[in-house]
Amino acid sequence: MPFYSLSAFAPLPEVAIPAKPAYFFGSMPKNTDDTYIRVTNVALTSDVATVTGTIYRGNTPTVGSLITILGTVTAGGAFNVSGVPLTAVSVTSATGVGTFSFPLTSANVSATDDAGMALVPINETSETCANGTSVAIYVPSNELRDLGERSITVATTFPSLPTDATVTLYSAIDNSDNPAEWTQMGVVAQVAGGVVTVPSNASANGGIATFSTPAGRFFRLVVSGVSGGTSPTLIAKMVC
Repeated sequence: MPFYSLSAFAPLPEVAIPAKPAYFFGSMPKNTDDTYIRVTNVALTSDVATVTGTIYRGNTPTVGSLITILGTVTAGGAFNVSGVPLTAVSVTSATGVGTFSFPLTSANVSATDDAGMALVPINETSETCANGTSVAIYVPSNELRDLGERSITVATTFPSLPTDATVTLYSAIDNSDNPAEWTQMGVVAQVAGGVVTVPSNASANGGIATFSTPAGRFFRLVVSGVSGGTSPTLIAKMVC
């Protein structure tokens, strides 16, 4: 997503739909689908598994996408994995037949016919983690029921961590380019020394934070203090 635009011709803010993620940074690809694969063969060499199969629904997955496999029996079901990142993908577009490789620590297995199903969910798209202000997201409310008060949850992840960074949530009644109109709600993610430290439930690369908000209508994130890391990236989204 682009940074917050001060132009009078900037696009209107996205309207948040309850229970549907809206993205401050990064995005979820549209016009695509999760990948479903019929497994026909498995092999393992030097802790690298290679599964052969036919895609019967969805798009060709990319390296880094997470594969889950069920139903294989070779090596006691060792190839039945959950959420393992793909390290190599080769698919013939005309037939949908291809190979999908991922790390697997086990004894070598020569190419063996097998049967099973594999699922590769759509990957979110991250973007460069840099100092700046996100796009604004509009959160409607039912004034007669909730007086404008809402709970929103912000999830922030760093696929590639910076050494330091702070991500802070702000709210405003009007989508104004005047910083004084925006009220700080709190820090949603903080990286210090290459480790995510806020919120307290943060994992190695991110976490979630929930806020009970006043009658603000617009929300945006401010990223500051970014330094270090190897091409750091960020995904930040909210649900209301």
